[in-house]
Amino acid sequence: MIKSIFASSRFVALCALTASIPLASPASAQKTAVEEAIEAATAAAEAAVAEAARDATPTPSHSNSEAVKQAEKERKEREAAYKAVFEFTPSPALWKMSDADSTIYIFAGIEGFSSRIKWQSQAIATAFESADKVYFETVYYDKRDRETRRQNEREAFRKLIRHDRDLVEDRFDPGLFERIKGDLKSDFLVIGDFMPTWLLVTLIADTDRMFQPGRNNQYLDYKITNAVKDRDLKVDGLEEPSHLIDLLNDIDEKKQRKWLNAFTRAELTVEKSQRYRNRKRGPYGRVGPLTAQEHQGVAWAKGEPPEAPPVKTEGLSDLYEHIRQNRLKNWSGKIGAMLEDEGASLVIVSQEYLYGENNLRTALEKRGYQLERMP
Repeated sequence: MIKSIFASSRFVALCALTASIPLASPASAQKTAVEEAIEAATAAAEAAVAEAARDATPTPSHSNSEAVKQAEKERKEREAAYKAVFEFTPSPALWKMSDADSTIYIFAGIEGFSSRIKWQSQAIATAFESADKVYFETVYYDKRDRETRRQNEREAFRKLIRHDRDLVEDRFDPGLFERIKGDLKSDFLVIGDFMPTWLLVTLIADTDRMFQPGRNNQYLDYKITNAVKDRDLKVDGLEEPSHLIDLLNDIDEKKQRKWLNAFTRAELTVEKSQRYRNRKRGPYGRVGPLTAQEHQGVAWAKGEPPEAPPVKTEGLSDLYEHIRQNRLKNWSGKIGAMLEDEGASLVIVSQEYLYGENNLRTALEKRGYQLERMP
């Protein structure tokens, strides 16, 4: 930017100096006059520059200050509205079935919700206080018991590793592996010939979760397991950790490959650029509308039925349905058998198994058990 010449302190000083020096005077007088003129010119120049700077500095107008006040008011209103969403009486879904000397509470759990959500209702507190046994979906192992945990991990790993598997590329329909290979590399997905075919499906599918913001946390599990430790309750599971591996390994290989190829074709139609953009997480601590995960958490804590899950891709949906039906059959039998024992038991399963068509509640009712929704 070119400055105006009248704003230059050097130009102002030169003009002042020229106007103040006498034309006819002794040399000494001229010297003194010159010094005085220089000082006066310098002071005048500095004053002129300071005044020009003051004139150039914008002062906040009345309208600007009003806009700032309005923006601050709207921010506080949004913050108050955001906090108000979490102010409610919690009543997450809890059912009870009982006989003369036994009571079973079935709690619909959820993953990945904000810790600010209130969920400990009076009914939940009663179930926790009265239960002397707690059942998770799979057997719960205390993290402090490293030896038992590692032993089960090794057992599961051995069931996954097989040396008589066909090459991975041979399990795909002709030309299909070459088309998906680039996507697998972009997703940093490492696959091996030792893997069962159903595992390839789940690994490729898991990239959809890997590239979504807001990965699930284990807040609820953390709270529940801490409560279990504090009360020293008996802890068990509705199935062994490796049960699903056994279940899926027993599926006919032709059916597994049918799932793999159907899912792969669907995966190739996914727009990957949007998936990668979703990796960018939003700002932390923002104040504004709830995220989809927070909406789900609030609805769950209020005891509202969850929204219908999106229809899974062909191939993957068949695999999940196979797991679901097996679990509903086995879990309903094991939960019903708990009534043969005295005392109270608390069963904690994901809410997806307690809602929708052919859920755990309907499976228990088909066996002749009556369930009561707790308030």
